Amino acid sequence: MWKRWLLALLAASSASAYAQDATPTQIDWIRKNAVVFDTVKAGHGFEDLQPLKQLIGDARIVALGEPTHGSREVFQMKHRLLEFLVEALGFSIFSIEANMPESFRLNDYVLRGQWSPEELIRGMYFWTWATDEVREMVEWMRRHNAEVERRQTGSPVAFTGFDIQTPDVATRIVTGFVEKADPGYAPVVRKAAKAATSAARRLGWTIGVATRAFPAERARGRKFVYHGWIKTQNLQDGYAGLLWQCDVEPDGRALDKTQDRWPTGTTDWQRFEITRTVPIEATHIDFGALMRGRGKAWFDGLEVLIDGHPISDLSVDLDFEGRQLTGFQMPSKGYEVTLDPAEAKTGRQSLRIQDAPPPLVEGGSDPARAAELWQAVVTHLEQNRLRYHEQQDLLSVDWAIVNARLVVDSMNVREDGGRSGLAVRDRATARMVEWILDQSPKARIALWAHNTHVSRQPGSMGRFLEERFPGQMVALGFATGTGTYRAGSRAGKGVSEHGLEPPPPDSFERVFQASGLPRFILDLRKAAPDSPESGWLLERKRFRSIGSMEMEGSFQFRPLELRDSFDGIVWIEQTAAALPLPR
Repeated sequence: MWKRWLLALLAASSASAYAQDATPTQIDWIRKNAVVFDTVKAGHGFEDLQPLKQLIGDARIVALGEPTHGSREVFQMKHRLLEFLVEALGFSIFSIEANMPESFRLNDYVLRGQWSPEELIRGMYFWTWATDEVREMVEWMRRHNAEVERRQTGSPVAFTGFDIQTPDVATRIVTGFVEKADPGYAPVVRKAAKAATSAARRLGWTIGVATRAFPAERARGRKFVYHGWIKTQNLQDGYAGLLWQCDVEPDGRALDKTQDRWPTGTTDWQRFEITRTVPIEATHIDFGALMRGRGKAWFDGLEVLIDGHPISDLSVDLDFEGRQLTGFQMPSKGYEVTLDPAEAKTGRQSLRIQDAPPPLVEGGSDPARAAELWQAVVTHLEQNRLRYHEQQDLLSVDWAIVNARLVVDSMNVREDGGRSGLAVRDRATARMVEWILDQSPKARIALWAHNTHVSRQPGSMGRFLEERFPGQMVALGFATGTGTYRAGSRAGKGVSEHGLEPPPPDSFERVFQASGLPRFILDLRKAAPDSPESGWLLERKRFRSIGSMEMEGSFQFRPLELRDSFDGIVWIEQTAAALPLPR
């Protein structure tokens, strides 16, 4: 306990470098309400975590988020919180943001000690979980279960997963079940499996973009003009256009929605312009180029003007005359975004965006057709469920059915192609969590996922779970201030270490830093609207959100209503990149 008193004393006596961004009353409220914890490392007891019992209460679901997919101390703290939930509160199921059947294989190790934990972790596909921190957690789960078995007291903890992104193993599970239980129907399932495999390999997202942040403080209340030239070739099922996006307080996001005026098909160079008066409440602006659908689009001679004055100091090549594409982010899967010296309007070369999906294999299928075939499989299995049960145990029957549903969901995500954000995927993962809990009606579950998924924002898994289990979920978001993280390179250099951008003045993290406390958990439910001390937690501010790919500068932060998203925040001032498992 003395460590927490010392931390509080040091915080109270120091003049934070960030105090100018937070009022003394806000800082004081954090210090009075923060649950300061001594370490992120597991195996150090739970004395400093006892106040969490009140925050968690009798919740059946505790969802643990993360600000990046590669932060060591965040992963370690999630491991420590899992220990607390299992040993102090009786939680018995763990579920991670990884493909469902592949994740369930970890039970062979954590329950029975079979197979290699490293190989099973890699078998979940995602490099994000192939880390030293996840391995240590898995090995602790095995030790806990062995101790439960030895003492014949307590409850073992199961390892599960809830994601639906990859259909391969699921199709094999369903095919194997049907070949035994309903061999006459097996050819239908094999045909559906071939279609799903083909669709999974063929398609990516349905939008290609090159985006750049514009300093919102330079545009607030002023006239923003953005124009440039666009040319298209055989552009089908979509359009090419100038991208302009503004996050606004308190109304959320404002987009340029005049899609009907953007070019499609084959068109020669045309000049397009977006003119907007930027709201005083603007918090973030993005601009750039985008293309939806199949085909090619070229962009050239882009220019931004504020109140009629050209902006030329953004460290970005808007005319695309350099040796490489400078200053743009290109989060485009299934598209090629590159410079093209063979096409130009205002100089020697231009920016080209074109769809680049993997080739369609012989006998292949699109996601819509594959989803249709697999929905028919689901219907067939459900209609014959009781008949199958005459010769098969019911768990095997239901396991085949839920894996068939996974394939439908996986195809639907590909067919949606990101048009609905994360909603299609997150609705499906919430259903998978519900299925896991239905198998153990009295069990309590700990979820591991990104902040984006565990939050209660519209379209998130957390929101869908709240609708299915009202009042039974506690969502804990994680935040960090400085350090490094592990992520994929947008320049095609693989997975490596990247730097965290310091929290900007209009971010929640900046206020957390001002408290001077290096580690704490804050119960956001204590925040009161219109309160000078805590009302800011109910406002819309920027909050760090980095996925599996690196993000630069202001792209690391997105506006968010923190209190509406999470019940509590786990703050860790400094974090380092997660440590990958040795190959």
